[in-house]
Amino acid sequence: MATATLAQVKDKVVEFLETTLEKRGRPIRVVAVKKQDGEWQARVEVVEESEYVKSLGRGATVWDRNTYRIRLNGELEVTSFELQPQHPVEEFEEEL
Repeated sequence: MATATLAQVKDKVVEFLETTLEKRGRPIRVVAVKKQDGEWQARVEVVEESEYVKSLGRGATVWDRNTYRIRLNGELEVTSFELQPQHPVEEFEEEL
């Protein structure tokens, strides 16, 4: 595969979230993309219903903005993903 562009990486990340993690119809925002050692890392914000408030059974819908870190290989296949704990942006930038 030829060298991937940032746009292709963003498209693959959004496609993965919409299909594999079933986030279709949710606001998805790719906020960081970085290539390192032949692999790609992306940080993505997704607006999702609050699992905590939902578990309380109060009937109110509250939305959280959750952050996922997604890693892709050079062929743009997702190799890992994780929901990041809520923390300041500065900490993530140090990791990326």
